[in-house]
Amino acid sequence: HAEEAWLHARDLTPPGAVADRDPWTHLSLVDRVQAAVDSGRAEEARRHLRAVRASGLARVSAHHAFLVTVAEAIAAAAADDDGDDDDEGKGVDVDRRSAAVYARPDARNWPFPLARAHLAHAVWLRRQHRPEQAATH
Repeated sequence: HAEEAWLHARDLTPPGAVADRDPWTHLSLVDRVQAAVDSGRAEEARRHLRAVRASGLARVSAHHAFLVTVAEAIAAAAADDDGDDDDEGKGVDVDRRSAAVYARPDARNWPFPLARAHLAHAVWLRRQHRPEQAATH
């Protein structure tokens, strides 16, 4: 299902592009990144997130900023599956990006994306053989 979701998302807006004048693009951001990651396209997710950051989407509102932060944490948690050997640097990035989600004072205002960030972080922690830390998510 992730593959199908990614193909639909990609048809709407190609990776690395942000739809102009689409007031709802932030609402599908986490889904788009999750679909890319779950279908083995973590690099495409990261390319899209670079475009999102460059577009200034995170500056529109606190909600936009939160969703961008969650999407970046999910993409970071998937990064160690891409075959790169720099796991230590990625681990710091995953923990840092996840901490950025949890530290937002408004995070509890959006429980569903917050839960998705917790789940992605916990899955990553378990893959890193850190089950005690994963259990707290």
